[in-house]
Amino acid sequence: MSAQAQSSAKQNQPDKKSSAHKNKEAAAPKNRNENIDVTEHRRVSGTGMMVRHSIARTVSSLSHTYIEMQSPTSTIESLISTLPGVVSASEGPLTTSFSTLHIRGMAQAEIGVTFEGMPAANPFTYSTYTPSLVDSQNMGQINVMQGAVDINSPTYNATGAEISASIRGPADHQHVYVAGSGGSYGTNKDFIRYDTGEIGHTGVHAFASGSYSRGDMWRGVGDIERWHADSALTKQWAQGSDSKVIFGWTKAAQGEWLYPSAANWNKSGMQYGLDDKYSPGATHYVGLNGKNTGAVYGTLKNHFSFGSGLSLDAQAYSVEFHGPYYYGANIPVKNGFVGAESYNSLDNYQNLPGYDPKNKNLTTAEVSDWYTLSSGLLLTGHWKHKFNTLSLTYWYSYAQEAAQMRFYPVNNRGQWSGNGVEMELL
Repeated sequence: MSAQAQSSAKQNQPDKKSSAHKNKEAAAPKNRNENIDVTEHRRVSGTGMMVRHSIARTVSSLSHTYIEMQSPTSTIESLISTLPGVVSASEGPLTTSFSTLHIRGMAQAEIGVTFEGMPAANPFTYSTYTPSLVDSQNMGQINVMQGAVDINSPTYNATGAEISASIRGPADHQHVYVAGSGGSYGTNKDFIRYDTGEIGHTGVHAFASGSYSRGDMWRGVGDIERWHADSALTKQWAQGSDSKVIFGWTKAAQGEWLYPSAANWNKSGMQYGLDDKYSPGATHYVGLNGKNTGAVYGTLKNHFSFGSGLSLDAQAYSVEFHGPYYYGANIPVKNGFVGAESYNSLDNYQNLPGYDPKNKNLTTAEVSDWYTLSSGLLLTGHWKHKFNTLSLTYWYSYAQEAAQMRFYPVNNRGQWSGNGVEMELL
């Protein structure tokens, strides 16, 4: 081949570097500001019983996912009975009274109970009235700490375990939730909840709910009724800083249980209980035995974040539980005792309804009216640095309890009202 032919062939061959550069430009995106978003969804297993924790403490938890699958009449004690080491019992599947509770051998007096950061047990007897605190539909999460408890918790009897519960906060969007349920023994529960969503552009969210439940006593006669309301309002001040106002109210009434002996059970079985008809002198009449209980609570919770790991929690709260309880009682008209205090005679007992001259007794309704009030202020400062946390807590608590017992004469129809019986004390 001649030199001229070789030169012409080289000119006709494409430039490999120039071609590769053009291909890269064609492959490059035309829009240089394009963003690529990657989303990930983690499936949570365990049906609400495997809650993720990041604290160095033994904690068993139930989330709302699990709670909403249970009976709508569930209480905190009945829900945590499925957790390791917890043994609880109540008078029945629907109750307005307190339950018994043991955790790893520790009795009620060694177990602290808090609801939304405020002490939820009687400060004098440590009894818990959790059916009066919150509807199960509004429970957010329940935690059981076996052994070591939160040192900042406002409980002074939690030497063996602590139970803490939280409410399900207001939703981000407006909606109404209505539910109804029914079961055996005339049991039913009606529930309604309204979430406002964000109110304007204020960062304020709120909800309010109400419920009514009732059921027949599963043994004997009588029934159980409960009216309850929950509400909450939250305000986001800044990133990491917010305030919450939470309020609850309960009114309940239920008949009293009679606990049978072996002979009573063998004779009457499931029918053993209070009498539905009154006869003179009979103290087991359903109208003379019951519990009218209630509760009112409120709390203001604030969390402020100051940056650099510094934060402050400030909470004020007040919780009240009240009665009365009432029971049928035949009391002697002369030389009797009220507790350890003796009396000479009842005033004007001959003219009082319920007086039996044969037995020298007076049939009465013994009414024990009581209330327990617990209020306080809790301040906790935190400083977090890497994996260390320094906390300083100040807790002021005020508690008061009062009880009054009076006896009311019962007429021949089993009714009682008016003024109590006056006694001439010795």
